[in-house]
Amino acid sequence: MLSRLTDLFGVLPGFCFYDDYDGPNAFATTATRLRRADGTVLYGKRHFLNHMASPESPEVVVTATCAHEFGHIVQYKYKLTKQLTDGQATAKRAELNADFFAGYFAGARKLQKPDYPAAVFAATDMIAATSSPTARITVRRTSGPRLWSVGSKWRIGSAAALPTPSRSE
Repeated sequence: MLSRLTDLFGVLPGFCFYDDYDGPNAFATTATRLRRADGTVLYGKRHFLNHMASPESPEVVVTATCAHEFGHIVQYKYKLTKQLTDGQATAKRAELNADFFAGYFAGARKLQKPDYPAAVFAATDMIAATSSPTARITVRRTSGPRLWSVGSKWRIGSAAALPTPSRSE
């Protein structure tokens, strides 16, 4: 799954798990912790275990989280973060843009594999966004735009003629 994200987005971040003792989380950083030029995605162990305990398609919940974080890596690589956050009081636009990239991935996977449960991505965005007390405050105000972002990016990804990886699942 990580190689599919790398192929579709054209980024190659490091990836590792970390001890998210202070609350379940996953995040992307520009820091190159594993000798990768495009930054690093860190997935909290507790966050991962929570996602793997999801009642429906836990592997897709994990994929949605990784796709969102890879979206941030795309932002870093192509210097989009400043454009998305300039003049903004919050990182909302950067988060919605990362959601958009995640949905694009879901749409592309749906093209490759018609029974891929892409709709789980939208639910995952809402679950992830409400999983920490600080995120809940922001998401109560942004859940509509987040769902719109997930849906619109999925439509773009599923409607586009994308170069798709040749590897089979």
